[in-house]
Amino acid sequence: MPPPNWKGFAVLMIMVLISCVVRFWQEYQSGMAVFQLQSSITTKFRVRRPSCNSTSTNKQHDSLSEVTVAGGDIVPGDVVILEPGAVVPADCLVLESSFLRISQSTWTGESEPVLKVTGSNDLKEEFSLFDLGNLALMGTSIVSGHGTGLVLRTGDDVLIASMAKGIEKKRHHNSFQKGIRNVTWMLIGFMVVMVPIVLCISGKTTGDWANAALFSISVAVGLIPEMLPAIVNANLARGAHQLSKKRAIVKRLDCVQNLGAMTVLCSDKTGTKDAVARLTGLGVRVKVLTGDSLPDAEAITGPDLAALEGSDEFDLAVERCAVFAKVTPKQKSMIVTSLQKAGHCVGMLGDGINDCIALRDADVGISVDSGAGVAKDCADLILTEKGLLIIVQSVTLGRITHGNTIKYLKMAASSNFGNVFSIVAASAWLAFTPSSS
Repeated sequence: MPPPNWKGFAVLMIMVLISCVVRFWQEYQSGMAVFQLQSSITTKFRVRRPSCNSTSTNKQHDSLSEVTVAGGDIVPGDVVILEPGAVVPADCLVLESSFLRISQSTWTGESEPVLKVTGSNDLKEEFSLFDLGNLALMGTSIVSGHGTGLVLRTGDDVLIASMAKGIEKKRHHNSFQKGIRNVTWMLIGFMVVMVPIVLCISGKTTGDWANAALFSISVAVGLIPEMLPAIVNANLARGAHQLSKKRAIVKRLDCVQNLGAMTVLCSDKTGTKDAVARLTGLGVRVKVLTGDSLPDAEAITGPDLAALEGSDEFDLAVERCAVFAKVTPKQKSMIVTSLQKAGHCVGMLGDGINDCIALRDADVGISVDSGAGVAKDCADLILTEKGLLIIVQSVTLGRITHGNTIKYLKMAASSNFGNVFSIVAASAWLAFTPSSS
């Protein structure tokens, strides 16, 4: 009995440990994104609610008493006092407003505060929740003015909770991971086919079926480009280092490869004509996805998309149109998924909470350093300054990395397959076992 191979055991254990650490880090990042959503809300708020010892039934206002409660203790029906510097603790209907301005940048990415008013809204036929002047959403911050709001929804019913659920879901395979999986299955398929063929040929030629079995397994192993993981990781690391010089910080290495393979870029803002033209020249189509209203006559709106959901017309509309206005966070994710089903490698540029789900679903999630913290946690690539020109440079570097990987795959596949087929052909005509000769 041979002695234990402790070196091999140590190498295997180190590989398992590294795999566990990587998996833990990915789960930790996902958990941190949800934690930031929850921790962005302050803990204590002033609210007005019916007094426990009140016996008045006709004068409801007189029966309200002001108390200070934790955010988790606020319930629908409470009247929250909205003050500058505070965060809106729930989805509220504005009851009183004295020049109340609320920043919705965490949701929409817009830095300009929105004036909130009481009463009904003068809205067009098509609008989004962010257009409602009398609605204050949980997670938005009060910049100036004073007011009160009637709590409509709390806990898991608020709009921000749907974002947290979308972030918590398991991330699907991106374009790079699908490509690696396809290459792996192709090699496995060749091995499954080659092993019985080589076994029969070598066994009948040499008459030694034990050595023939060993030889057939060796041929199968010889098909594997053993240096592929090392070459791919080295290419990705080099690409990430070069991107850092272009003011782009890489969070996930495989996004470098996906940048090179990207065919569609979805952005929450329009870019300069020069940047869009250069992206088009690289074969990347730019689509604008925004929750705002746009004057573009060719834009398709969120309500229009909602009418097409679940039908083939939805995918056709997504493929045909370049501008999408008044879209909800869920619709942004659906647009990204539809493009992926059509065979596109999709990039998503966004900086608000409403972009988080689409950022996670895209093959390349891109955010900016000035964006919401949750958006940056969901992104694969963070730009230190916002602009499509940086993405143009990133795509160019990604193409170089992608090309280097493809070159190695072609070289390794041609050499390995050539060696294997020549050895198999030789063993069919000559009665020898190459592995022992």
